[in-house]
Amino acid sequence: VMVAHMPVRREKDVARVEEEVKVVEKDVSSDSSEGSGSGSEVVETPVPTAAKKKHKKKKIWEDVAKEVTSLYEREAGEVGVGYEGDFFDADEEYWEERKDLKRLLQAYTIFHNTHSKDPRHTNVVYVRPVGQLCNRLMTITSGFVLALLTRKLLQIDDTGFYASMNDLFKQPDFQWLAHTAPYSTSPHTIRNPQRPPWPETEHLLCSNLSRAYPQDILLNMNQYIVPYFEWNPYYRKAIQALFKGDVFGPVSRFLFRPTEHIMQMKKEFVDRNFRGKTVIGLQVRSGGDFTSNPMTSKDWMLYKECG
Repeated sequence: VMVAHMPVRREKDVARVEEEVKVVEKDVSSDSSEGSGSGSEVVETPVPTAAKKKHKKKKIWEDVAKEVTSLYEREAGEVGVGYEGDFFDADEEYWEERKDLKRLLQAYTIFHNTHSKDPRHTNVVYVRPVGQLCNRLMTITSGFVLALLTRKLLQIDDTGFYASMNDLFKQPDFQWLAHTAPYSTSPHTIRNPQRPPWPETEHLLCSNLSRAYPQDILLNMNQYIVPYFEWNPYYRKAIQALFKGDVFGPVSRFLFRPTEHIMQMKKEFVDRNFRGKTVIGLQVRSGGDFTSNPMTSKDWMLYKECG
């Protein structure tokens, strides 16, 4: 998708930004290799060049990840608020393996709760998904990662769907549903790409997103755009250090925890239909949101009886 929507001339822009990032990496590397300042000489055990490069690369990534987290933690310290939720307790073993990411999500929760009380706060990623549940989850995940990277609040408009997010999932330790219009009167709207080149490609793939989108953002789509952030040279190493190659897994685990009622319904359905059986699942595209030729009742009965 990114290749299809990326103008050829932007390859030079990507190369230019990557060079800028390399300069920053070099500075970080030189800083991390300096002594403690005590005046004593640091004697190092010789390390093979390849291993030393790998260690230095890992150190840079760790530094970037800690810097991202510290932006939120410093602000939390200034307002004197600590994380008091129990959101991670039920999945303690999973998050114990992702301590840096857990710290970041806890610090973001404090940030969100602090600023959402201020009606003058104008840094919001406002998500208005298109489609049904799976499309909604992809768009909300994209909006949350964008909010995380740009230090904005996440607000979801789920009006007009068969069920509210809070009917399906336990709300995180912050208010994620929007009960009003976007805070600003003119948010920057990001919609589904219609044809290449997509006008958002340059910013999402090559730019510092906080500078590219200083205003509120309205995400009105059904797309998963996180891969753009993963390839963006401004965020690539921080995302790799924090998420270890899997963004959707931990983010969806953080955001989308089914309610007890939904879990009970799921258990009853599985017990009634799946136990002791070999089950093959099919998704039947029946029209509605995405086509102008939806299935008739007769069509559906043919699928149901004969498929």
